[in-house]
Amino acid sequence: FCSYLPDYATVYTGDNIKYVGMSSGKTSTFLQYGIPIVVENMNIWEEIVEKEGIGIRLGKPEDLNRLNSLTSPDMQYKCMKFFDEKLDIKNCTQVFSAISGTKRRKESFLQKISSYIKLSYSIAKEIAQKTT
Repeated sequence: FCSYLPDYATVYTGDNIKYVGMSSGKTSTFLQYGIPIVVENMNIWEEIVEKEGIGIRLGKPEDLNRLNSLTSPDMQYKCMKFFDEKLDIKNCTQVFSAISGTKRRKESFLQKISSYIKLSYSIAKEIAQKTT
């Protein structure tokens, strides 16, 4: 009843508008600082907001009567907790470390292979010189 409507004229005005509206990174920033969010026609966010108690879902004009619940300290706490547990980049450090570690192991392996190839070439060259 009050959402942005996608027009699909560009990549930015299609599904991005349909599912995220004009919020870009504001949703996660709001949650980080304990500010509950209000969603409408945002598919997966509607489910998350209701399940986690981090805001309200607007489905009909009467839902506007629930706006007062956004000032609840409990809801504000749930917002910060949700951010800390689900959205904070710190939760990805193990993944980044694993990727980084894999890259280091690959580089180390390539250096060892390169050294081995150089050594093999030197030995083959030395053998060839002795036999000729």
